[in-house]
Amino acid sequence: MFSLFNKPKLKYIILLITFQMWGGHIPASDKFWNTANELSNSHVNSIYQDHEGLIWICTESGLNSFDGSEFKTYYNQPNDTTSLINNSVLTVFEDKKRNFWVGTIGGVQLFDRTTEKFSNIHFSYPNISDFSYFRCIMEDSKGNIWLTTSRSGVICIRANTGKPIYYMTTNSNICSNKINVVFEDRFGNIWIGSQDNGISVLNIENHTLVNYAHDSKDLNSLSSNKVFSITETPEGNILVGTIDGGIDSFDFSTRTFTRNFIPMEGMVFTMVTDSKKNLWIGTDGYGLKCYREDNRSVETYETERPNLDMRKAKVHSILEDKQGNIWVGLYQKGVLMIPPQEHSFGNLCFNPFYPKKSIGTECVLSIAEDNNKNLWIGTDGDGIYKLNSSKEVIAHYNIQSDRHYTESIVLSIFKDSRNRIWIGTYLSGLFLYNPNTNSFEKKEINVNGRNVKHINTMAEDSIGNLWLGTNEDGVCIFNPETQKISALQYDLMKNSKQVLSNTIHSILFGKNNKVWIGTSNAGLSCYDLSTQSFSDYTAGNGRLTNNMIYSITEDNRGNVWIGTAQGLNCINPTNPKTSFYTEQDGLPHATINGIEIDEKDNIWLSTNFGLSHFLSQEKQFINYFMSDGLVNNEFRRGAHFRSTSGEMYFGGSNGVSYFRLFERAKHPLLNLLFTDLYIYNEPVKVDKGEILSKAINYIDKINIKSDVKSFSIGFTALEYNAPGDIIYQIKLEGFDNEWKTLPLNNKLATYTNLNYGKYIFKIKAALPGMEAVERSLPLVVHPPFWLTWWAKSIYVCMVLLMICYAYINVKNRLRTRKEALIKENENLMMQSKLQFFTDISHEIRTPLTLILSPIEQLIKETSEEKLRNTYKLISQNGHRILHLVNQVMEMRKLDKGQVKLLAEQTDLRTFFENITTSFDYIAQKRNITLTLAIKETIPTVWVDQEKLDKVIFNVLSNAFKYTLDNGSITIEVSTSPTDIIIRIADSGPGIPKEMRELVFERFYQIPEDSNRKKMGTGIGLHLSRSLMNIHHGKIYVEDSELPGATFVITLPLDNSYLKESEIKAEHTDRSLATLVQTSLIDAENSINDFTPTGRTKYKYKVLIVEDDDDIKDYLLDVLKSDYQLITAENGAEGLELTIKELPDCIITDVMMPVMNGTEMCNKIKNNEQTNHIPVIMLTAKTSIEHRIEGIQAGADSYLPKPFNIDHLKVRINKLIELRRVIKEKYEDKEKSKESGNNIKSFDEKFLEKLETIVKKQLADTDLSVETISAEIGISRSQLQRKLKQLTNQNPSEYIKTTRLKYAAALLASKKLTISEVTYAAGFSSLSHFSNSFKEYYGMSPTKYMEINSKEKPKVQE
Repeated sequence: MFSLFNKPKLKYIILLITFQMWGGHIPASDKFWNTANELSNSHVNSIYQDHEGLIWICTESGLNSFDGSEFKTYYNQPNDTTSLINNSVLTVFEDKKRNFWVGTIGGVQLFDRTTEKFSNIHFSYPNISDFSYFRCIMEDSKGNIWLTTSRSGVICIRANTGKPIYYMTTNSNICSNKINVVFEDRFGNIWIGSQDNGISVLNIENHTLVNYAHDSKDLNSLSSNKVFSITETPEGNILVGTIDGGIDSFDFSTRTFTRNFIPMEGMVFTMVTDSKKNLWIGTDGYGLKCYREDNRSVETYETERPNLDMRKAKVHSILEDKQGNIWVGLYQKGVLMIPPQEHSFGNLCFNPFYPKKSIGTECVLSIAEDNNKNLWIGTDGDGIYKLNSSKEVIAHYNIQSDRHYTESIVLSIFKDSRNRIWIGTYLSGLFLYNPNTNSFEKKEINVNGRNVKHINTMAEDSIGNLWLGTNEDGVCIFNPETQKISALQYDLMKNSKQVLSNTIHSILFGKNNKVWIGTSNAGLSCYDLSTQSFSDYTAGNGRLTNNMIYSITEDNRGNVWIGTAQGLNCINPTNPKTSFYTEQDGLPHATINGIEIDEKDNIWLSTNFGLSHFLSQEKQFINYFMSDGLVNNEFRRGAHFRSTSGEMYFGGSNGVSYFRLFERAKHPLLNLLFTDLYIYNEPVKVDKGEILSKAINYIDKINIKSDVKSFSIGFTALEYNAPGDIIYQIKLEGFDNEWKTLPLNNKLATYTNLNYGKYIFKIKAALPGMEAVERSLPLVVHPPFWLTWWAKSIYVCMVLLMICYAYINVKNRLRTRKEALIKENENLMMQSKLQFFTDISHEIRTPLTLILSPIEQLIKETSEEKLRNTYKLISQNGHRILHLVNQVMEMRKLDKGQVKLLAEQTDLRTFFENITTSFDYIAQKRNITLTLAIKETIPTVWVDQEKLDKVIFNVLSNAFKYTLDNGSITIEVSTSPTDIIIRIADSGPGIPKEMRELVFERFYQIPEDSNRKKMGTGIGLHLSRSLMNIHHGKIYVEDSELPGATFVITLPLDNSYLKESEIKAEHTDRSLATLVQTSLIDAENSINDFTPTGRTKYKYKVLIVEDDDDIKDYLLDVLKSDYQLITAENGAEGLELTIKELPDCIITDVMMPVMNGTEMCNKIKNNEQTNHIPVIMLTAKTSIEHRIEGIQAGADSYLPKPFNIDHLKVRINKLIELRRVIKEKYEDKEKSKESGNNIKSFDEKFLEKLETIVKKQLADTDLSVETISAEIGISRSQLQRKLKQLTNQNPSEYIKTTRLKYAAALLASKKLTISEVTYAAGFSSLSHFSNSFKEYYGMSPTKYMEINSKEKPKVQE
């Protein structure tokens, strides 16, 4: 048996000072705001409501507007003249013209709500400069504005003139300059209450002023001169509140005052009569009073808020709003709002001001009611509080055992059918209350040898058994009479037919013998007492939203309601599908801690954030929070109870909220306002010229720029009783098809990526069951500038212009098409002409060879002077044709972009001396004076000698062509700061001014009779300008009135203009001027006769490969006396004869059928049998590219056509002689080897070793690089690098080449078939061998055998 300590003691001892009260005032579910709720300051001076319904709160630190949910504060901003003039705001007032007046200690201002800017009102009076402390602002019935000051009397701003009238002691006999209040009575009299000298009553119409003051000798005078408030009762009596004399009543008939008309202790600061004719009186330290006229009683307003003692409150302002709420400004506390509906919620909590109703500070865990209507409240660590039906604490039980206090944690309290009170504790088990001894008896509960200590919940079955929901022992069934104990437990080894978990949160005995057991984390078990079977409801089988069960109840229709950690669940016995409700459906929070059913079968839910009333028929939630009068927002599971009288109790962290079923007062919303505009979540400020030129609530439409992709519109409905119940719906016409309902407390609509165009944003707001308030706001999403109307207009104009342009253009094109066709035909003709010249250039060179070579031979052999001169004339014109062919070829290369600049340092003096020397012969012959004048300090310059040579030659050729005999030609070379300047002047007829640019056009010739006699094509000067453009220089005809023509050539002086690729890699001393055109050189400068050297008795064998019979016959004719000659028609035939005959020298053309000369040369040089034979190429291809190609193919000499026959003979003789010398040297070396005097290098030894290894295993088809590298003793990569350095072949290529050479030797021996040769040479496939052999030797193995088996052809002599 445990002892009982009945302790009605208090933790706090408080001295309470109370006033005598006439009747008790029932507290309402008031609301309170202070700095913790974002009010700017707790020193509240005044409260006001404007025409829109906003509440304005004037504080010592800022002006606040309040919409029921959020505060918006205006402060003084330094250096901003449009901000609040002073942060200490005393009063605000809105007149009939919607001017909003703001009175501060620093002056008075007008606030423009459309722009949210303040403007100052300036006053001026002689000798008075201090107009401050505007405590009261009022508008009389005539529209005059009255303002009171604390130092300068009263100011009246006349409605008709707007001019101020000053009432001061110095000019109007007013009672004082320190004015607190101004008031207009029903007669139009203005009552002015002062700080220190009573009242002045002013009648403007009569211009009368009467003063009333305190007279200690006159009981019918004012009780005090310190007047703070004046009002008028519904009956027309004037009441005057003074700070130290109470409330006086003025009698108009006797013009006297009745002191203490309303009995109270003075300190009256403000008075307001509400719509119910109650007079609310605010005192300075004695709280809020309510005077009822019907019974002349004064009630002191009390609140259940533990942090607010209204009996000592300083009430400086009172306001009744449009919904009947009473707003109370508490100085140094905050703002209290008293709703018109009384007693929505009552609260039991810790309250030091009302100790009889204080239940401590610990969290409430359990609630129950006994048979005597006493309320039992179990707490977390503070035991049990027992309260009577008046909600007064009559006992405090704090159960203690030794030094442990776990018995003070009361998880469950239960009254059974015999009216016994059972207590379930945390870790101390079960207790039974004995009312006779006022003590608690411990009941030992043991299951399976284990003592049950943790009892979460209790229920009773029909036969009186207690079902105990425990923490780890399942459901314990205890019979108090027999003390018999059984259990329903979860066994891990069983699969079904058992409770889902051993931790039980709630138990409900439902209809049809069903027991509903809620577990902590495994779901809901339904136990059928009749069949003793279980049904499971879990999130896993889709029958619950969550497995954490906190509460269970059953309504009258048999629906089972389950509160979980993630929403409300409803199991309908007629419908197997469970209904779910979450925050999306209107719940304030998803965690349901308690469920109770009211008298109308509606559901009340306690959550982790607020209390919710679910109207089951309408499927609608109505939510309540601390702002509605609840003691807390966070409730505790298990702490809920419905009394026999229908009163609901819900406990939580701060205490218990209780109530009877009520209906919330229905009233429409005051207003619906637009509050904010956000762009990318940043608020948009009001600023002229920007998006918002006015506050969004007053703007006609919103203009959204094209680059804004996301914006939000804020809004709020003015509701001060139940702002959390407001339902908002939005619709953007032009985007949304239907209205969208927003989640509770969401007052922001966000839109992203809207197409440009016009929209209308619509918003509806309503309280449940009330008519909605609706507003709309047009908005325009502007297109980007390229899609605006003016841009589209420009586009239309542009299209029209384009159509006009197209019309004109088509017309012009039709007109010019003929001209274009003519030009195109001319260009085609020119290109065809040039292409024709190019195509026949190679063909011209061959006949030129048969002209120039024989004619040079005839010049040398003819002694007759007359005939010799004829031959020279033929030779001169042949070389002129050759020069023309070269120019055409060069011009074609320029057109194709194949001419590249290759500059090198050049001595211009030497360069020009060589050129002029080439023209000495023709100058002497025609008696033309050729003068070269070069500046002494001329530097070496970077030029492409070949191209400059051609330019100078063409200009000099023209000069000699047009200069008459006995004339003169001058070459001047000088410099400027940046250029080399070359001037070539002649004494010829000159060039007309209008033709000086035309002469540089292709094929242009001056149309004169004298010019027709000159031989020319109009190519040379065009070619010269093209070459100078490539050389970054210029060539032009100088403007001069002197006779003759002067050509000017300019070139850059340094090499800074040259790219790296335009600089010649190696410099040559040989001047290109030595390559002088032979048309100007005497044929006597030919190569002298030669005599073949070497052995005279033996003629060397020469192979001539030429497809042109004339050239071939000519070569046979001129070479037959010196060499044995054999001929072939093409490269393939020449290759066969080379292998068969092994000639001493080969002369071949390049362009031939079947196989060209380059390919044949390449095959010969790759054949070990023939690679020693010298090859001379004769070709019409004269470009450097073709020469390089021939040399790379292995040619020993490359002679362009036409060629000099003596030159050819010298080349043949020298090449054969060179091979003979090499052969003799090699024979001497072989002899030296035989004598043993040869010392081999390491590389030679390496190659010999490699050759031996390869030849030894040549027949092995599997011979690999790895095998060779292993035998030599080096790695594969080393072998690769070494062989590449010595032979320019990789190992695989070396093996293949060796096999092909070995195969060629076997084929030449004629002893084996081709198949036998294939496998003997190590090839695994006959086709692979044939392809490789043909690729290397230029013929098939069969052809190779045939060539080596035939008899050698006879030598032509």
